[in-house]
Amino acid sequence: MDPAGGPPPGRHSWYRGGPLLTYDGMMCDAAAALPDGDALLAIWDKALAAPWTGDPVWFHGDVAADAVRFRHVVQRLRADG
Repeated sequence: MDPAGGPPPGRHSWYRGGPLLTYDGMMCDAAAALPDGDALLAIWDKALAAPWTGDPVWFHGDVAADAVRFRHVVQRLRADG
């Protein structure tokens, strides 16, 4: 979705649309509480290192605990190799 005219990332939106690094502390804390947290952090590190070279866009990238089921994601990524 074209973000032209939309609000920028900020406190009002939990910094949605900003860089993933915004959530690094929360992600590391959450991963520390998981038995397979190291696997999650390996994936997270890859996401942080992935460059974005395109124009700004909006997408659903909510990393709130209620929106993402990490165990399923990690298991699926392991299965896909």
